[in-house]
Amino acid sequence: MTCVAPAAATRRLKAGEDLAAVLPDSLTFPHFDDGLRQSFRRETELLVESLLREDAGALDLLQANYTFLDERLARHYDVPGVYGSYFRRVPVAEDARRGLLGRRRGWG
Repeated sequence: MTCVAPAAATRRLKAGEDLAAVLPDSLTFPHFDDGLRQSFRRETELLVESLLREDAGALDLLQANYTFLDERLARHYDVPGVYGSYFRRVPVAEDARRGLLGRRRGWG
């Protein structure tokens, strides 16, 4: 069964709207397309779902030391060792990449 809370929380945070409005520079991000946009959205949903399941505090949205990646998103973030189309939990060591707001750094 799919939990509806992550999607509702993502909408509440307006992450979905923000993603739909983003048009990254095609010279800087030549591989950006709707599939990558959907991966960004799924990453956010899975992070929120994980934090809700773990009964984490609101601050963890900003400081989570992990994210969820598939191979395409891992390539975009330059994270090695992630293969396949399924999302899995991946530790994040770099402070600038942590949490919900750190995900979209470098989009322009």
